[in-house]
Amino acid sequence: MKIYALGMLITGGILLAGCSSDEEKKPVPQEFINVPLYTANGMIPEDSKEKYAYNPDVKAYAVGRIVDAKSNTMREGGTVYRLEKPPQWNLIPQYDQNPAAIARTQMQEQYGDAMTGQIVHAMRSVDDMKGDTQQTLDNQVAINKKLEALKVELAKSSAEKKVMAENIKMLRDYIENLEKQLKDMQLSGGVRK
Repeated sequence: MKIYALGMLITGGILLAGCSSDEEKKPVPQEFINVPLYTANGMIPEDSKEKYAYNPDVKAYAVGRIVDAKSNTMREGGTVYRLEKPPQWNLIPQYDQNPAAIARTQMQEQYGDAMTGQIVHAMRSVDDMKGDTQQTLDNQVAINKKLEALKVELAKSSAEKKVMAENIKMLRDYIENLEKQLKDMQLSGGVRK
C-alpha cells in the first residue's frame, strides 16, 4: 500500500513538472515621460501664489517671423512673453502654509471641539436636572393637594368626633339617669324582676 501511494505521488510530480513552461516573459518596454527639470509655478496652486510672491509684471508681444543670426535659423511668428519686472516676495507670514502653525491651529480646534463637547454635555446634564426638578415639583404639588384634602377630611373627622363624643357623653348621662331611675323604682318596689 505504501509503495502504491509513493508511486502515485512520483507519477503526479512528473506529470506536473511536464506541464510547466519555460517561456520567458517579454519585458515591457519602459515609457519615457518627459519631466521638466524646473517648472516655475508647478508646485504652487494658482489661487495661493500671492501667499509667496506678488505683483509680477509680464507683458505679451505679438511678433512675426524671427531670424536667429547665431544659429542661422528662422522661427515662425507668435506671442512672446517678457518678464518686465520680476515678482516680489511676500514677507507677511502665512499661517496656513506654516506646518507648525497648522499643527497649532489643529490642536486649538481640537481643544475647542473638546470644550464645545464638554459644554454641550454639561448643558444636557443641566437640562436633564431641570426636567427632574420640574417632575419633582409637579409631584410635590400633587402631594400638597392630597395633603390639603386630607387636612379637610381630618377637620371634618375631628368635628364629627367632637359631636360623637358629646353624643356619647349625653348617652352616658342619659343611661346613668335611667339606671338611677331604675334603682329608685326598684327600691320603691314599683318594678319587678
